[in-house]
Amino acid sequence: MEIVESIVFDGFPRGLAITTTGSLLVCLPKSKTYFEYSPAHVNIVRQINPDTSDAINYGESGDLFVYPIRVAMNHYGDICVSDNLRHSVTIFEKSGKINSIYYGQKSTDDLGRESAQNTSRSQLRVSRNNGNEEVISARGSDGDFEEPIISARSGRSSKGTPIARAIPEPESEMSPFDPRGIACDRFGHVLVADYNSNSVHLLDHSGRFLRLLLTDADGMFGPTSIAIDEDGFL
Repeated sequence: MEIVESIVFDGFPRGLAITTTGSLLVCLPKSKTYFEYSPAHVNIVRQINPDTSDAINYGESGDLFVYPIRVAMNHYGDICVSDNLRHSVTIFEKSGKINSIYYGQKSTDDLGRESAQNTSRSQLRVSRNNGNEEVISARGSDGDFEEPIISARSGRSSKGTPIARAIPEPESEMSPFDPRGIACDRFGHVLVADYNSNSVHLLDHSGRFLRLLLTDADGMFGPTSIAIDEDGFL
């Protein structure tokens, strides 16, 4: 392996992602860990063009992030950032316009948990059906993919623009939503590892909660990282 280039930052790089145009997205908190966070810190996400070294800083005003820890870009070019001290996932456009902020769920949906239990230790695949809906299927004991366990339309207008949704912060008595790893599939779904609840949340591209995809019933314990391969497997 040959090092082509190295970049020195004025912060401590955490989450990394590559955009659809080849730029680099980096979470840049001012402290090595969130335990060392100070309210005086202005923690940002930086986008760097590798060809020109031009940079765009998101969150310079200090009111967008508390401690951005992971970043991803969805199919529509929206930037998705998990902020585990703000207990939220923020989805915004490259212009900086916020589309939505997801604060987790008040409680586990029983149906979602039951579905997750039924897919325990199965491989998952994301695809589209004949109606052009995004579907997630699980591999059964016979090795074949069974009927889809979730289906959600894109949530875009007829012109292809995102439909904004207001997602209020819930008042919860549960452990606070603690988003860590974040990833997006080729259809725009956002998958978030929730460390506190031992689960993976499945959101649509605009941040609307669809279901808990994996829970402690599937052996999840403190998930911190997540990835999806080119075939759509989690």
